[in-house]
Amino acid sequence: MQVTELFPSQLEEAIKKNPHGNIADFLPDIHDSLPEIQENLFYICAGGRRTLHQMEQYSFSDIEGYLLLYTHAGRGIMEVSGDSRNLEEGDMLLWDCADFIQLRALSEEWKVDILFFNGNAVITYYEEICKISFPLFHIPANSLPDCHFTEVMALGPVITPHHAFLTNKLLTDLLTDLISMLHMSTDIPQAAPAYIEELRTLFINSCEADYSMDELAMRFNVNRYRMTREFSQFVGMTPVKFLNNTRIEKARALIESTDLSIGAVGAAVGIPNTTHFINLFKEKLGVTPQVYREGYRSFRQISKNY
Repeated sequence: MQVTELFPSQLEEAIKKNPHGNIADFLPDIHDSLPEIQENLFYICAGGRRTLHQMEQYSFSDIEGYLLLYTHAGRGIMEVSGDSRNLEEGDMLLWDCADFIQLRALSEEWKVDILFFNGNAVITYYEEICKISFPLFHIPANSLPDCHFTEVMALGPVITPHHAFLTNKLLTDLLTDLISMLHMSTDIPQAAPAYIEELRTLFINSCEADYSMDELAMRFNVNRYRMTREFSQFVGMTPVKFLNNTRIEKARALIESTDLSIGAVGAAVGIPNTTHFINLFKEKLGVTPQVYREGYRSFRQISKNY
């Protein structure tokens, strides 16, 4: 039996119990599976971009799998047992589909990305997230979670061994991003000066800018050496190391999704010296940007040929 074989019927039967809208408008595209490989990996059951119209409403429960719902535009509301949350542009919801959830469009059009997925390790991530907070996140544009989710949604429904492992990697990166966001938001304000989180967020949202540690220290009214020491203490690495890691992650996404030259990619993420960019990229990912691009394209080409 395929990993995703039962999922379409489970989802459709669950939604049919109480729909207020056209079920076809909500149901995402079903993905193929390779159960002999995916048994111990994260895998996608179904996914796609959908537009829900005002007052359309869908609810379901008792489904084996998890939902990632990302709002591109418009507004919606989710209602669960004893709670409800508005979903605005940039919000991402992670939900265990065994539990009841009802989704309703509030604006004239609510444009969402819907991703149903599963895997043996998902419950570990989900329980850790729920210990800290309700599993609803606001994802800044061009942040690492945004880039990883965009890559996941770009994967087609046809599956190959390479595709299966790439899917596992991207979902692992995304879930790790979400947990890291929560750990930073809960741990840092309790123990670290407020400027540490401001500086970290600045690097994530605007890594392409040209930064001077002296100017940043002046901006946050703190001694440069103290800033470096405290950032390392609470984030786990120096400001320069964190900034470079963020730049390389965004560069990786650009290499995968664009035809920009290697030099242009480096400049786009704030590293205009191409040699320096190549060295940093290889230090973090183990290969040069060009080798990484060729390998990634060969994976995608193999997937398309199946």
